[in-house]
Amino acid sequence: MKRRVRLVWFALAAGIALIAGFAQSGCFTRTASKPREESTIKVLGLLYGQYMGQHMGKAPPSEQAFREFVQKQTAFLQQFHVENVDELFRSARDGEPYTVVYGDLSQAGQLLGAPVIAWEKKGVNGRRYVVNTLGSVKEVTDEEFAKLGRPS
Repeated sequence: MKRRVRLVWFALAAGIALIAGFAQSGCFTRTASKPREESTIKVLGLLYGQYMGQHMGKAPPSEQAFREFVQKQTAFLQQFHVENVDELFRSARDGEPYTVVYGDLSQAGQLLGAPVIAWEKKGVNGRRYVVNTLGSVKEVTDEEFAKLGRPS
């Protein structure tokens, strides 16, 4: 029961962060100063948080279920200028699909107080982007990444 309550709080926080981010920016467009890789993983994280918000705090059970959900978010995708859903699931920096956590988030590492749900497999120059359920993105070193306690 505690876990379910925690997941609901994460989902609510994701929704609040999403609304606050849009209100603060005044629009839904990608920031030109942000690298494309960071902005795509951010959108992936925001959509993951939306999924949880619409499914009583539960993470997507599989990539297929999450992709089906993402494909239905046409207005959201258009606002972020996402023309191809596949680009959300692949890092342009290392060319690899992002590693995304599906199902149980109880073993997920924490970034800024929320579960890490996706990251670059390799990254570049010993650094990779990670994103949490709130859409917070951070570029971390391999050492920092190892300390996140992410699932294997």
